[in-house]
Amino acid sequence: MGPTIRPTGTVTFADTTTGRTLGTGRLSVGLGNCAAAGLVTAFRTTGPHTVTAVYGGDSVYLGDSADPESTIVTVNP
Repeated sequence: MGPTIRPTGTVTFADTTTGRTLGTGRLSVGLGNCAAAGLVTAFRTTGPHTVTAVYGGDSVYLGDSADPESTIVTVNP
């Protein structure tokens, strides 16, 4: 089995509850063939927020704008 090319590029994070783009994080290589991106942000309002992460793709891997990852975070007062 040949070497595996790890994904590179960026992930854009958005709060779809408010329609606000939170920012962009660059992928960093993790263990094995994995990569991860993260972002530290502050929310302007309390309550539940749906945050999506969209991988932009690179020369080997396609982006995932049609099927982004989402999670719900709850901001307490």
